[in-house]
Amino acid sequence: MSQPNYQQAPYILTPVEQKSKSEQRNCLRWIVGCSLLIFVLCCVLPVTGLIAMAVLASVSESNKVTDRSTETLPIDDLENITLDVRNKVGETKVVADANATEITVDIIRTATGLTDNAARDNLAKLKAEVRQEGDRYIVDATGGDGGFASGLSFGENSVDLRITLPAEIATLLIETNVGALTVEGVTITQKLDLTNEVGSIEFYGTLTEGSHTITSEVGAVQVTLAKDSSVEIDAKSDVGDISVDSGMLTNQDKNSSGAGQTLTGTYGEDDPAAGRLTIRSDVGSIEIRER
Repeated sequence: MSQPNYQQAPYILTPVEQKSKSEQRNCLRWIVGCSLLIFVLCCVLPVTGLIAMAVLASVSESNKVTDRSTETLPIDDLENITLDVRNKVGETKVVADANATEITVDIIRTATGLTDNAARDNLAKLKAEVRQEGDRYIVDATGGDGGFASGLSFGENSVDLRITLPAEIATLLIETNVGALTVEGVTITQKLDLTNEVGSIEFYGTLTEGSHTITSEVGAVQVTLAKDSSVEIDAKSDVGDISVDSGMLTNQDKNSSGAGQTLTGTYGEDDPAAGRLTIRSDVGSIEIRER
């Protein structure tokens, strides 16, 4: 007996089901389109922006202007000199000269721009004022911004200072925002205060009586003390190692537990030490050496 032949009739979507399928396809297309747009925004545009900034920086560098000048300040009393230096953007270097009878400030101003006129406009905004107020000698450099002065500059806008002074002064105060800070061969008899927001600090010299401070927010600190120095040392780095020459300090106590490192000790033959040196670094290593 033959079996009946059943053929299933094709299923026909109702108008409501057809609309639902169409909406699903449109939704899928919308999701794919949004994903591609997000990919372009997140990946392609930043690369394009970086390329454009690199091109602008290259153009700015081709329109660089530099101005060099020198200022001098006569010294009335060698034993009571206070040098106060402030520099927004640029390297600052202080060098001792045993034969110096005045303070000499060499100033290098550098500016860039997309055009030569823009670079010169930026250069005009870079100022370095050198003046004397009693026993206080002031060097104030302003206007530098590391490359974003007006005139659509994407290069270098800075004031570099090189200061030559007698080998021994009472007080040295230097505050810089961006750029390396270096002090070489100076004997400080009363107070040293070096502060740098972004950039390294290097000090080589003699510290005796008084309270001395070296502070860096972001940047390594290297301190080299001459053998006739006499200071209690208190150093701390929140993020960074602290190292010291072997056998350099007496009563040395180093703690590297926790988030930061600390170091205390005494340098010099005086007991007790004549002065105190406090070193702080938020982010950056600290090196303490003797020469």
